[in-house]
Amino acid sequence: MANRRQFITGVAVTSTVTIAGCSSQLTTQKDPEEVVEQYYTALQNGDTESANEVLHPEHPEYPIEEENLEQRDFTVNEINQVSPREVIEQHPELIGVVGGVSELTEEEIEEGANRLREPAEEIVDETGSDDYAWVVITVDENSEESKDIRLTIEDDGNWLIYQ
Repeated sequence: MANRRQFITGVAVTSTVTIAGCSSQLTTQKDPEEVVEQYYTALQNGDTESANEVLHPEHPEYPIEEENLEQRDFTVNEINQVSPREVIEQHPELIGVVGGVSELTEEEIEEGANRLREPAEEIVDETGSDDYAWVVITVDENSEESKDIRLTIEDDGNWLIYQ
């Protein structure tokens, strides 16, 4: 009788450990670019569940409801994680410069980058997150190319779109 109980207990423990090991392998960590890609793919497909999976609960659109999801026809050309400096270099209009980065001084670029860093770091502190990253998305919609900027934050190893 004791041998049978030991056998059943051993099988149960082994099965539990094996299942736990397999399930942890199925959960893959996504980086900021992958999270943004999932979000835009979900928008293209009208998949609110997948879109909401990668939106931070404090995102202004969270949760996206199916009736509020405007399905758009666009193509994602490029998704790149960038530094605050690169955001300013690619989007000088964020600091009020219309003519382009060639008109920015080094001081203006650094000042603009700091204006992006400071609120991002405050968000990380306020939400208890681990880190932040800026992601620039280049999209073709109606034969026009546009760029979108997303702030992502890492919370317990999971990247989410905050803004």
